[in-house]
Amino acid sequence: MAQTKSTTENMTKKIFISSTYEDMKPYRAKAMEALRQLQQTAIVMEDFGANTEPSIEICREKIKQSDIFVLIVGFKYGSIGEEGKSFVELEYEHALKLKKPILVYIVSDDAEIKVSLIDKGELADKLDQFKQKLKTNHTVKIFNSVDSLYGFVQESVKNEVQKIAKREQTSVLEGKEASHALKKFLLMPNRYQNREAIISLKVTSGFSGWRLKDEIVIALGLTLGDTIECDTNVVDDDVNQMLSDSLREINLFADGENATWLVDNVTHKGSIIKAHVKFVSKKIRGITSDTNAEILKVALVLVKGLDVTPPNYV
Repeated sequence: MAQTKSTTENMTKKIFISSTYEDMKPYRAKAMEALRQLQQTAIVMEDFGANTEPSIEICREKIKQSDIFVLIVGFKYGSIGEEGKSFVELEYEHALKLKKPILVYIVSDDAEIKVSLIDKGELADKLDQFKQKLKTNHTVKIFNSVDSLYGFVQESVKNEVQKIAKREQTSVLEGKEASHALKKFLLMPNRYQNREAIISLKVTSGFSGWRLKDEIVIALGLTLGDTIECDTNVVDDDVNQMLSDSLREINLFADGENATWLVDNVTHKGSIIKAHVKFVSKKIRGITSDTNAEILKVALVLVKGLDVTPPNYV
């Protein structure tokens, strides 16, 4: 089957930016600019509403929703929250607890910083302890300007997104995780294509075979003359909620031994297939009367058939 590259172009992730606020404004702005250039989504306190110091519970929920945790540390420890720890350290500990990928950037000791933005006394001691913890647990990037931070964020976030994309494309989702991924794919196919999942589908049509348009078969990375297709409906009610009727129906394609498995095991419409499938989304030219028009084809490709329940047993 056709392979696609793991790039940031079709793998948009949510990145939570954690730092103190007033002293880090220019650095936060530069980090957000770097994420925009990578077409990634920044989750930042500036977007939480009028309050630039949201509650730790709001921050924890936002961290839970994120894919990557970016931590920028300057010369201030920050507002104190639970257990005598700063909000920033509490956010970091929550990201650690949730096993989020954590990227750490610390301002160099020789960077030009206003004296008013440097902590003294007990807060400085707490900050030093926090920095030491970060240097022990992570590979830390030391920066001395907004431009150097920009470069570090672009490089490390891009690499981390590619790692996540590779893991997601090689792992097979099951259960509710598979259902949620399928629903997102049906709504936003370009973003969630190439995932693999085990799902249940109800067969609603007979098979199409060699009369399938060559352009579709080739675009999906399948074999001409050895590929079949049938219409299916998603069985899981969680997937169907808030989907239009047209989105609930999706084409299932298979070639080679997988096509043979479908023909041998699915003998009636209404059968329920449990299958390992791949989510595929391709722009295809030449499948309408306007031969120059590109049409987005959204489909499932059978990786392996697992089980079939005939309609009289459903």
